[in-house]
Amino acid sequence: MLIWKAHSRKIDVLAFSPCGRLLALGGPNLACRLLDPLTGQRLWTVRTRCDFARSLGFAPDGAVLCRGNGLSVRSAHDGRELRRCGQWCRVFAWNRDGRTAFLADVKAGDVIRRYDLKTGKLRGQIALNSGPINRIAVSPDCQWLATVGYRRFNLVRLRAERFEVAATVAQRAFSSGVSALAFSPCGSSVVWTAGRTLFVWDVRRGRELKRLPLDANKPFSDVAFTPDGQQLITVGKDGITRIWNTRSWQCERWYGWKLGPLCAVAVAADGRLAAVGGERGSIVVWDLDRS
Repeated sequence: MLIWKAHSRKIDVLAFSPCGRLLALGGPNLACRLLDPLTGQRLWTVRTRCDFARSLGFAPDGAVLCRGNGLSVRSAHDGRELRRCGQWCRVFAWNRDGRTAFLADVKAGDVIRRYDLKTGKLRGQIALNSGPINRIAVSPDCQWLATVGYRRFNLVRLRAERFEVAATVAQRAFSSGVSALAFSPCGSSVVWTAGRTLFVWDVRRGRELKRLPLDANKPFSDVAFTPDGQQLITVGKDGITRIWNTRSWQCERWYGWKLGPLCAVAVAADGRLAAVGGERGSIVVWDLDRS
């Protein structure tokens, strides 16, 4: 287990590279900082004027996807910007094949726009009655889009030329702006949170499978599945990292590393490493095989 100070302010989002040898983080005024997850060595940093960075990741070719004025595609080698999609991006997600990106607009808070990630061309849009969108995710099979806004959770079917809203749920706890969202690796279920409650949904049937209340007075803030789908890792404002068995939905283990409130969690593609980050700018990286 490794613990180090990675940022002077809170860490909103974490992402491992496809090979697992790089770790990216983002936060207030920080579009992306790339690190070696085993040493903490800083490789490069890109600043931004944005006060949060809840979206960050890697394309299949290893390029870094981060939030700037739009969606910025950058070289993992040196942070150089290769291209940009859209403007005024609040949060974003992308298809696993690396061809398409979905951006939530800052100015039109509940509008999702679809872009060709290679050319930057707009390929369609949909307005959701959700309030400003805080989380967005695409299913592994690229057929579904899920969003969490200040008013509603939406599950959207992706067609070639259009969007179809399959389900929508309102939750009062969304108004806090603290929420989490993730599809399972097989794409059959989607997990989202509202306050201290975690919801598990069947994607194709568009209905709730499980509801897990958190026995704490602080909300969930982020979630991540292990690659085999057998475990879900959650972090919360109570500073606790929990590992859930996705068959029984029982909490198997928990960790309290005294980092303060936690905001982000990520798991490497090979399932060996996991990382969490919090409001005090510190990161923990640990070996899941030994936990």
